[in-house]
Amino acid sequence: MVRGAHLLRAVLFLLLLVSPALGLELGDDLDHPPKRIVSLAPSVTEVLFAVGAGDQVVGVTDFCNRPPEAREKAKVGGFAKPDLEKVLRLRPDLVIAFGPLQLKIAEALRRKGVAVLWLYPRSLDEVLDSFVRIGQVTGHRQEGVWLKEVVCRRLGLIER
Repeated sequence: MVRGAHLLRAVLFLLLLVSPALGLELGDDLDHPPKRIVSLAPSVTEVLFAVGAGDQVVGVTDFCNRPPEAREKAKVGGFAKPDLEKVLRLRPDLVIAFGPLQLKIAEALRRKGVAVLWLYPRSLDEVLDSFVRIGQVTGHRQEGVWLKEVVCRRLGLIER
C-alpha cells in the first residue's frame, strides 16, 4: 500500500512539471541494458526502483530520497543544477534527465559521449508511457508495463 502511494506521488509530481514544450529523446543509442545509471530527478529514481533497476542506479540528485535505498546512492547535486563533473566521475552508461531545466546538462553529457535519455512528458499518457520507456532502456520492459498498468488501475483509468 505504501509503495502504491509513493508511485502515485511520483505520477503527480511528473504531472506538476508537465506543460506544452518541445521535447526530444536522446536515448536511442543503447544496444544493451545499462549497468551504471544516474537519475537526475526524484520521480525518475522512484520509477527506476519500481521497475527493478535500483541495483543499476549509481547516482541520484540530492532530493532523491525515495525509496529509502536511493539515499545510499552517490549524490550528483540538485535537480535544477546537477554537477556535470560529479555525474561524469560515476562513469554512467546512461543518465536519465527530466524536463527543460535539464536539457543543457543532457546535451553536455551527450557531447561527452554519455548516453542520455531526456524525458519531458506533457500529458498523463506520456507520463505513463515513460514508465515503459524507462523499463525498456534499463532491461526491465515487462516491469515497466506492469507499473503502467498498476498506476492506471489506481487512477481508475482501467478496470481491475
